[in-house]
Amino acid sequence: NRWRRNAKTAIFLGKLTLIIFYWVTCEFSFYMITIYLKYIPGDKLVIVPLFATLDTFAFASGGLLNQKFGGRNTLGASFCLATVGSYLIIKAPEYTHVFFLLVTRFGVDIAYS
Repeated sequence: NRWRRNAKTAIFLGKLTLIIFYWVTCEFSFYMITIYLKYIPGDKLVIVPLFATLDTFAFASGGLLNQKFGGRNTLGASFCLATVGSYLIIKAPEYTHVFFLLVTRFGVDIAYS
């Protein structure tokens, strides 16, 4: 009964749509960055452990930031970080792609956690 009553309200449906949008964009970004890792120039034995360490740190800090600042603020900040990182990957010189890819992945991982 409660689910049906909530599903009829416009606010609930708007929030549900927003959460679904966040989840889809986060999943897409996470897997696209993982695929993009194959094409980064450099030693894969250095890049892959670097990203694994970043993932571990981002997932741990995502939970702490969520507790401290709340879900809405953490999600908004992480998407802003990922968006700025993605934009700078496109506009910045090629030798800075690894750094901005790390920034983007950090933002996506925080949103993912």
